[in-house]
Amino acid sequence: MRTTAETPEQSETKARTSPPGGFTARTAMVVACVIFFAALLAGPRWWLLLTSPDEGSRVMLSPWGGSNLASDEALYMPTIRRAYDGDLPVSDTYRAGARDDLAQGGSGVQEAIGIFGHLTGGPDVAVVVAATLFAVAAMALLYLLAFEWTGSRFVALSMIPVTLLAVQILNDADGFLPLRHWAVLHPIVTIDPRREFHVWGRFLAPVMVLPAFFGVVYALPKAVERGGRRWMATAALCTAFLVYAYIFYWAPLALALAGWGVWLLVRREFDAARRLAFMGAIAVLLSAPEWIVLARVALSASADVKLRAGVDDPRIAFGAASSVLQRLVVGVPFLYALWRDAERNGADARATRGRLYVALFLAPLILAPIEGFVPQPWHFTTRVWAVFAVPAFIAGGILLFRAAPTAWVRPAGLAVAGVAVLGVGYVAALQVRVTRQVDSAYAVSRDERSAIDWIDANLSEGDTVVTPSMTSNLLLASLTSSSEYLDLCCYTTANDDEIVDRYLRASAAFGVDEQTVFTRFRADAGFPFLDLSGTDRELEARAESYVTYYLLNWEVNHPATLEQRMNRWRSEFEALSAASNPLAPYPAAYLYCGPREKLWPGIVTDRGIYTDVAFAEGESTVLRLVPSGSPGAKPFTGCGR
Repeated sequence: MRTTAETPEQSETKARTSPPGGFTARTAMVVACVIFFAALLAGPRWWLLLTSPDEGSRVMLSPWGGSNLASDEALYMPTIRRAYDGDLPVSDTYRAGARDDLAQGGSGVQEAIGIFGHLTGGPDVAVVVAATLFAVAAMALLYLLAFEWTGSRFVALSMIPVTLLAVQILNDADGFLPLRHWAVLHPIVTIDPRREFHVWGRFLAPVMVLPAFFGVVYALPKAVERGGRRWMATAALCTAFLVYAYIFYWAPLALALAGWGVWLLVRREFDAARRLAFMGAIAVLLSAPEWIVLARVALSASADVKLRAGVDDPRIAFGAASSVLQRLVVGVPFLYALWRDAERNGADARATRGRLYVALFLAPLILAPIEGFVPQPWHFTTRVWAVFAVPAFIAGGILLFRAAPTAWVRPAGLAVAGVAVLGVGYVAALQVRVTRQVDSAYAVSRDERSAIDWIDANLSEGDTVVTPSMTSNLLLASLTSSSEYLDLCCYTTANDDEIVDRYLRASAAFGVDEQTVFTRFRADAGFPFLDLSGTDRELEARAESYVTYYLLNWEVNHPATLEQRMNRWRSEFEALSAASNPLAPYPAAYLYCGPREKLWPGIVTDRGIYTDVAFAEGESTVLRLVPSGSPGAKPFTGCGR
C-alpha cells in the first residue's frame, strides 16, 4: 500500500490527538536528535574551550590557522571585546580616541554576545554558548519546517543530516559543475576539511542567523494565512534580528518578501498581502536604530572606505552567470513542483507557503550578479543560497515524492535514509578531523599568553600598544582592553593614507627593512587563505605576509589603484626610517615584542624611542614608552631575533 505525506494541517491534528505517553517518547527522541545535530556543529568550539594544547596556552581565535572561518572570527572578535568592556555602541575597535566615531553597522549580534559575556564569565565563553544555543534553535526549526511537509518525524529528522551534507559539499565545490574536476572532488570524497569547520558552524554567519531565518520561514506563512498575533510577532522579531545581524540575509529576504507580496496581490489575496505588509512594517520599526546606523555609515563613507568594503560602482557581473545558472538548473524540478502545486491549490495554505519558498530560492540568485551594491556579492551564492533554498528543496522534494510512481516510494525512502546516515558520519568525521587540524593553531606560547594577560589586567582603552604584526594586533584587540596602533580595514572610518601611515611608522620603529615592508605590503596581495599547505608556523608567517589584505581588505581587488600610490608610500617610509620617534603623531604607550615581531630582519639605531620593561617572560616582552631621562630608560633597538 502506498504511503503519502500528510498536509501541514493533518500533521498538526495528528500531533494534538496522539496519546500522551507516545507523544512524550517521540518528542524526547526528536529533542535528543536535535541536540545531537547541534552538537555536531558546536562541538569543536567546546573542544577548543575546554581543552589545553600539548604546547602553549589556548586562545579562542586564530587569525591564520582555520582558513576563512578564522579570518572572519579574528575580525569580529574585537567588536565583541569592546562591547564586553562597555564601549557601546561599538565604533572603531582599534584606535584610541576613535571610538566616538559613527557606530558600526551590522554589529548588533557581536555587541549582544559581548554583553552576554558578563553572564558567562568572559566573551570567549559567550561566543561558544551563543553558538551552541543558536545551533540548537536552528536544528529545531529546520526539523519543524521539514515535519510540516513530511508529516513524519523520521523523515523530518533525516532531512537535517541530508541538508548538512549537501550544504557542506556545495560550499566546498562552490557549485555543482566543479564537482566534475578531481581536484575539487578529491577533498570532498576524502573528507578533508582543509582547516575549516562545517560551514553551518561558522561564526558569525550562518550559525548565528540560521534560527532567525528558519523562524521567519516557519512563522511568517502562518501569520499571513491566519493573522495570529504570536506568529506575526515571531516573524517580525526574527526579521528584525536579521537586519541587526547580517546584510547578506536581510537583503535577499526583503527581495523575496517583496516578490511574494506582489504575487499575493496578483492573486487578489488582499488579506494575506495586508498581513505581510503589516509584519514588514513592524520589523522595520523594530530595526529602526540599525537602519539609522546603516544610513549614517553609507552617507559618510569615503571612497577609501567603500573600496575597502568591496563597494564600487554598481554593475552586472556576467561572470557569475555560470554559478547562478547551475543552481537554477538543479532547482528546476523542485521549483516546478512548487509552482504546479500553487497553481492547482490557489489560496490553499500549502500553496501560499510554496510561493514564498520559490521567492526565497530565487532572491539570492538575483542579487549575486550585482556588484557594487553590497560587499562581496558572491556570498549570495555561497553562504546564503544554500540556506535560502532549503525550504524549496524540502517542500518541492516532498511534492515530487507524492507524484512519483508507487514503485519508486520504497527505494526513494531507503535512499533518503542512506544519505542521512552518510550525512551523520560525514559531518562527524569532518568536525573531528578539522579539530585535530587546527588544534595547535588556536594556541599561543605560554610566554605570550602571560604577556597578553598582563596587558589585559593592567592596560585600558587609553593605552595604545604598538606592533607591526597583524596577528598580534588582532589578538590584542580581541583579548585585551588596550587600544592598538594599527587600525585595520574593516571597522574604521580612517582613510587609506592614515591606515598605511600607521603601518609604515610601526614598521620603521621596529626596524623592519624597506624590502620586507613592501614585500608584505604588495599591491597584488590577494586573499591570504588560498594556500593551506605547510606547518602551523609557515601558515602563520604566510598570513603575516598578506598585510595589505588586513589593512585595506577588498581593495586588494584593485591592485592598480594601490600601485599608483606605492611610490609615494615608499618615499614616506624612507623618511620615517631616518626620522626621530617615527611613532608620532599618533598615541603610543607600549611596544609589544612577541614571537611574530621577530620574524622580520632589521636593526634599530637610537631613534629617540626610549623604553623600560613593563613585563617580560621568556620570548615575550612588553616595553613602556618613557622620556629619555627616566630612570631605567633605554633606547629601543628592536625586538631581536
